[in-house]
Amino acid sequence: MTDKPFKTIDEQLNILKSRGLVIINESAAKRSLQNNGYYEIINGYKYPFLLNPSNDEEGYKPSASFENIYEFYQLDSYIRSAIIDSIEMFENSFKQAVAYAIAENISEELAEYSNPDNYVPGHINNHGNSDRDFLLRRINTVSVLNTEPYKHYRETHDNIPPWILVKGLSLGNTIYLFSLLKDSSIKEKIIGRMMGFDPAIIPGIDDQFRIKQVFSDSLSLILDYRNLAAHGGRMYDHRSVKHQISIYSPLLYNNSYNTTSRTEFRNGKNRSSINALLSCFFAMENDDPYINLRTWLTTRLKMYNDKYPSDMNFIINKTEFVPNLGD
Repeated sequence: MTDKPFKTIDEQLNILKSRGLVIINESAAKRSLQNNGYYEIINGYKYPFLLNPSNDEEGYKPSASFENIYEFYQLDSYIRSAIIDSIEMFENSFKQAVAYAIAENISEELAEYSNPDNYVPGHINNHGNSDRDFLLRRINTVSVLNTEPYKHYRETHDNIPPWILVKGLSLGNTIYLFSLLKDSSIKEKIIGRMMGFDPAIIPGIDDQFRIKQVFSDSLSLILDYRNLAAHGGRMYDHRSVKHQISIYSPLLYNNSYNTTSRTEFRNGKNRSSINALLSCFFAMENDDPYINLRTWLTTRLKMYNDKYPSDMNFIINKTEFVPNLGD
């Protein structure tokens, strides 16, 4: 017998009430559980409201209410949507930078820019398949799609140029395309375009600013958030060891946006939080993703703060983002 048996909506509400959770409007709470699920609302967002976050049965804080938890759940949903929007903005500019550099420096012809000689193998798995093999298979799959605009370009122009092909690649695929490029000067042109540097000076100043590593770390963290958001993951307190920022650079820290010190960085601050994601966007030449995410975070947090100001210190601690809550 499972230790998590099925519970009706009424039984779920009774469990919450038995643990001391205030439910102001039971009919609205029932609708919320029906539409969104107990696991999504309660199990995902109950922790700051419990007397003991490691033991539900000890009950909820006297000030906690179902409505407060549901608002917190909704806040995270709004944050997720804002992150997705900003990542899409970044993805569009990144894809165009990669496509432009490939067309300019390799070829606009599919047969030429998909030549394996243009890419390093990358990781090779136990079956002998490399990252390059995966990338080229994906390029081939997109090139034969019978949807637009691929069908039109294939039949009308007998070619699918890179600026069309990248439309069919995911962000992860495009990162592969960038990272596996054999010619480092092409990668520097892409980084230069994305971060607002003359590609010719990147090698000379990279020791000081760690531009290449900052860009690589940013891609990793942005993709991590993109995948988490796409699968409906919890955003506000997200941290990642695998995809965190690995180096301290003035492009990300101790600047006009992020004042994190070296000591704070060494202690783990602003390395993979939502504010670290914002810092990655701030370092890019196209500031639309940064402005969009910062604006929507501020707007939603101000609205939440109007109802539940006592939660704000907790939220700021988890997101590491400090909104301007003034009028």
